[in-house]
Amino acid sequence: MTLLNKYKYLLILFVLFFVVVYGLLSRAPLPKKIVMSDEITSIPFMEARLQTQSIPLISHGQVTAADIRYVTSDVSGLVTRVSSRFVRGGLITEGEILVELERQPLLLDVAIKQAELDSVSLDLLKTQAKARVASKGAGKNASPYARYIPQLKSAKSRVEAARAAVAYAKLRLSNAVIRAPMDGKIIEVNVSAGQHIQASQQLSTVYGIVRGEVRLPLNDAQVRLLTLPDTRPSEFVGPPHFPRVAISTGQSGSAVWHGHITRLEGERDNHQLIYVIAEVPLQSESQVLLPGSFVEAVIQSPPHKNILLLPRDVVRPGNQVWKIIANNKAVKTTVSILYKDKDSVYIHSGVEPGDKIVASTFHKLVEGLVIQPVTINESPAMLAGELL
Repeated sequence: MTLLNKYKYLLILFVLFFVVVYGLLSRAPLPKKIVMSDEITSIPFMEARLQTQSIPLISHGQVTAADIRYVTSDVSGLVTRVSSRFVRGGLITEGEILVELERQPLLLDVAIKQAELDSVSLDLLKTQAKARVASKGAGKNASPYARYIPQLKSAKSRVEAARAAVAYAKLRLSNAVIRAPMDGKIIEVNVSAGQHIQASQQLSTVYGIVRGEVRLPLNDAQVRLLTLPDTRPSEFVGPPHFPRVAISTGQSGSAVWHGHITRLEGERDNHQLIYVIAEVPLQSESQVLLPGSFVEAVIQSPPHKNILLLPRDVVRPGNQVWKIIANNKAVKTTVSILYKDKDSVYIHSGVEPGDKIVASTFHKLVEGLVIQPVTINESPAMLAGELL
């Protein structure tokens, strides 16, 4: 009893511990059984539809006027009058008077040249009279000089020279009035009333307001798509032989100017790019395209057959796409890419019409994985931008 008394408290604690543990275990909730099921990943796809279409090529450039003229003076003189419209930014019409020079020195020159013409004409008449007399009195062996043949020829030459001098003096007189070379807008003026100008001095720069040009850089792949000739034969004068182009400034509410590519430049720039020249009208239905404007151009390539258009994200590294084959299995296929831009890829081989192309960027696909195809409503063509 002495041993039991000695450890009785320890035995009581031990019994209480087992009672508490038993109580907790008896009240513990039963574990729930979870049945694991095989889930099939749902992947969106698009059906391959091959079509004939143009490929939009994006480029940027600066507008210049297609027609630029430099107004110069053919004569020297004092400027007596300058048109009020002959100012920077002024609109002018072909033939209107821009500048007038002092006419008096030119009138004097015309009078002097006319007097010289009258004098040599009189000499010609005298020489002709002498030639008639000499021809009657000269013998058979008389020299040409005795018959006044070279004298008569010289007199006629002096008359022709004097007539040409009079015509030139009158032309200079008419050039004292400087007229607009074409319909256009003035972008530079270097003359004012009271100024003395020299012959061939540039007075102004005028550009035409009808046609503009844009110099557009393209890489080799883009140039190959356009199939531009190196020269411009006479039968190729714009559409439909040359690609169309749409120009916009990129600003909100900007109009669109439609034109066409006219030629290909003959050399590369420092970045190995090739430039094409687009011709566009400067006037649209609502806005004017000012030279100097920076614009974005969408060039339409000639139509290419059997092209599949896909979003760029769908094509994986190595020019591969995922296709869904029989039994909804995913397989990788290598395709040949004709061209790719910022958002889209244009494929010309490696895919057949009706193939199911995975349209998701889901990166955990593996060969032979069974998936659940889900049709998407978006057309891949919508991602390529508006075609002309």
